[in-house]
Amino acid sequence: SRYPIGFPLLLVPAVRAGVSPDRFWQVTAILAVAGVVLTYLAGLRLMPPLEALWGALLLALSPLYVFYATMTMSDVPAAAVTAAWLLCLAIPNAIGLGVAAGMGCSLRLMCVPLVIVGAMAAAARGARASAGFMLGVVIGLVPILVSVAAGWSGLLGGYQFWLPEEYRGGVSAFQYSAALDNVREYLLALTRTGRHLSFYPFFVPLLVGIGVWTAYRERGKPGRVLIIALTAVALHCTMALFYFFHAVRLLLPVLPLLLVASAYGLHRVARTRPVLAAVVAVLVLGMQAKAAVRSM
Repeated sequence: SRYPIGFPLLLVPAVRAGVSPDRFWQVTAILAVAGVVLTYLAGLRLMPPLEALWGALLLALSPLYVFYATMTMSDVPAAAVTAAWLLCLAIPNAIGLGVAAGMGCSLRLMCVPLVIVGAMAAAARGARASAGFMLGVVIGLVPILVSVAAGWSGLLGGYQFWLPEEYRGGVSAFQYSAALDNVREYLLALTRTGRHLSFYPFFVPLLVGIGVWTAYRERGKPGRVLIIALTAVALHCTMALFYFFHAVRLLLPVLPLLLVASAYGLHRVARTRPVLAAVVAVLVLGMQAKAAVRSM
């Protein structure tokens, strides 16, 4: 299989600096820290600083995020780019939104929902925003466009497999049978009702629901941003559901979007039940920190 060259290009500065291959994970770790900062900045656009910090800390302590932050893989960098996408969506900045969407696809083609949803959000703001978004996408896609033009990778490189021992030829990476195999584990991971803590404690999905419902009823900026962000989450999870390869980490790129939504839910609870919100915030952070230590 051949994959987009966006992530290898991120490693070029480390190579030029003489970093040995066994230390390339440090690039991923730096991007993981950037993802936490970007998540905090995105949250600041939608809620008070304390709740925004809580959401960013949840990301920093998320077991899978911590685990893959120490590996030379594109999952955590894609999550950092998604956090940047959310920040540009909340500002709003159409060109930045497009650049983040294009960069996401240059890292992992499964980030294409950022382009689709971002285009819809830009179109709602008018022709000028749409043009800025498309320009940004082209800029962000430069690595993958160059790789296709040079013949280093196909446009959908990495999303078709050759398994002669099971199939007579290439097989599509997106299959209905894969969805049947994936749905249970992915649903348990997202709702935190399974045995193992992958992303967050079980309070987080409840807070996401509270945040989205209250934001939608208010019909203000937070509501619009969160609905758009969770639309991207839904599309991404649907792609992962039908994807041939089975791994919960495929959902990792949209984790910042979910945690910002949960932080907004905490903010809404704090407005009417401050003591309850404080107890939940401390409890969830404690559970997340404990799980993060176990993941190391």
